[in-house]
Amino acid sequence: MDFLAFETLPSFAEAEALLALSREHGVDTWFSFSLRDGGHISDGTPLADVAQRVNGHPHVAAVGVNCVPLGLVRPALAALRPHTDIPLVAYPNSGETYDSATKTWSQASGDEGGAAGGGAPASLAAGAGEWQQAGARILGGCCRTTPRDIAALAAQA
Repeated sequence: MDFLAFETLPSFAEAEALLALSREHGVDTWFSFSLRDGGHISDGTPLADVAQRVNGHPHVAAVGVNCVPLGLVRPALAALRPHTDIPLVAYPNSGETYDSATKTWSQASGDEGGAAGGGAPASLAAGAGEWQQAGARILGGCCRTTPRDIAALAAQA
């Protein structure tokens, strides 16, 4: 089955419009969102509200997060899971941090993303097991991930 990925969505209003279009055109989709923190998409909408809205929609096969720090994945999945029974997706960034002032990437210092209870995993592969336990069925990588990162993720998943 083919899917159209609506990804890196920062806004609930955008998601609502895309839901309407997917229904109108009968297109199977998945939705992934950028985050403000582990419980809210970028515009401040709670992930619980997002999950409740897409749950049961006939053309949404999965929902989750992408283009986010490694440390936000676990809390985001935990916020989504109680409110939907569809598969969850997670494809975070590499773990590096982007500095918009200098327009450079640097290695993360350990707890970027504000993950509760221990900080961010060191890599995609290191987080795979806990993300799967939290309900993620589709895993991948976004900004600054490499073929090596994806191969290590595949070996763990």
